[in-house]
Amino acid sequence: MAILNFRWLWRIVEKVFFEGKKFHAVQAFFKFIVLVFVIFCILRFTEANPIAFVVGISTLLSGLLFEVIGESLRTERKGNA
Repeated sequence: MAILNFRWLWRIVEKVFFEGKKFHAVQAFFKFIVLVFVIFCILRFTEANPIAFVVGISTLLSGLLFEVIGESLRTERKGNA
């Protein structure tokens, strides 16, 4: 679910900022509403542990953050020989 959310957000950002289609910004609000509804349904109608659910969802974001920090701290890069 986190990966789908990330890809959907990337497509919205791509449309709004790179193609100049401002109407797609409404999709960000719609995406938020859908995401809140899906999370509510998962926590309400399944036996999922809320703490484990939040930790599992946040692993994608924390993994991306650590990768960006690691790449920015590397002194040796492909373009800087």
